[in-house]
Amino acid sequence: DRVTSFGNAFRVLVACLCVLVILSSSCGEDACGDNVCAETESLRSCAEDCDYDVVVVVEEAIREELEESLQTYLDGLALEGYRGLVRGFEPLPVSELRYLLLDEYLRHNIEGALLVGELPVAWYEQLAWHWEKFPTDVYLQDLNAVFYDDGYEERVFDRHTPLSLQIFTGRLYMTDVPTLQKYFERVTRFRRSGPLLEQSALVFLDDDFQYLADRHGLDAIYKTITVVSDPNETWRQDYIDLLTERDFEFVFQAIHSFDDMLKFENLVSQGLGAEEIRGMALRASFVHMWNCWAANFKEPNNLAT
Repeated sequence: DRVTSFGNAFRVLVACLCVLVILSSSCGEDACGDNVCAETESLRSCAEDCDYDVVVVVEEAIREELEESLQTYLDGLALEGYRGLVRGFEPLPVSELRYLLLDEYLRHNIEGALLVGELPVAWYEQLAWHWEKFPTDVYLQDLNAVFYDDGYEERVFDRHTPLSLQIFTGRLYMTDVPTLQKYFERVTRFRRSGPLLEQSALVFLDDDFQYLADRHGLDAIYKTITVVSDPNETWRQDYIDLLTERDFEFVFQAIHSFDDMLKFENLVSQGLGAEEIRGMALRASFVHMWNCWAANFKEPNNLAT
């Protein structure tokens, strides 16, 4: 009887231990090393789980439709050794977006953020060659600086303390889900298959920018670099021909512009609008735009977008 009683007690003890194991495994989100930064964990207590490289902040209204694309994007980052996470954001002032990024920086040690959708924007005004106002994400990149609005125009910053950026940011400022999905598909294709175009660079300098005629250090990346700066070779049609008949992965262009139009300066000024460019399928993967106003992403038809 004693042996039987001992056996029964042993079985009960084993069963209890099994229950404890099951319960502890169900709470795995709090265990350091499970690749999840739980609410009870921090960089200090578990850097292994809580150290991320990139946060993708997406407008909440389009988050569900982009869920698959964003997960594929994070998977692509992971294959290259980078960790990412997604955060939704409701329409709130830009100060709240800055606070979110500060929280991610302190909690997850992020190096940068990709902002997807029509997320809020900080505006800045200053006197350069003339008085100008523009959207600036420096406000989101320096999380320590103090920005001031002295009241020349309400809710527009006009000075700040010295800058020392903590994170980088990139924007996809649109809510057109099919276009965003297409963009993420292209990024995935680039990561999996390599360059989509011939690995060469074009430096295109319109008349006023001939003084920039140089390879601009691109020799460190590309073996083939074409520099076009002769005023007789920088007409509107020259630009179109180069980017439709040849492949350039990288383009450095210095051309006068408005928000929605490149402006080629020759005997007669010639324009090339964003809508025309959209229909031409110009061939380039990366473009460094030395073009005034072209990256004013608040303008619906801006050249950069």
